[in-house]
Amino acid sequence: MGTAGAGVSMALDGFTFATEGVAGAVAPAQAGAGAKNAGAGGANIPRQCLQAGLLDELSIALAPILLGQGIPLFRYLGIEPVRLESRRARPAPGVTHLTFRVVR
Repeated sequence: MGTAGAGVSMALDGFTFATEGVAGAVAPAQAGAGAKNAGAGGANIPRQCLQAGLLDELSIALAPILLGQGIPLFRYLGIEPVRLESRRARPAPGVTHLTFRVVR
């Protein structure tokens, strides 16, 4: 998060670090993406977007391997059940790409 004060964004090497939380980061990301999609990778940021009602679509790359540790994507949601509508399942060597629409 850096040492900037609350509500301040910092830019470094082409990345902008938002310090006011996920909601404050989504708006500039969408503005920067224009007509394209803004994405959030990993587990923590997409989960925060889902909790805040900011996620429209969820893409998961499912690999046939169990790691045994890491950050679970769906743990600690702490909200009502999230309904997903399957949009696409695309198999590829060593991975299956799944896409869901978040139903509101």
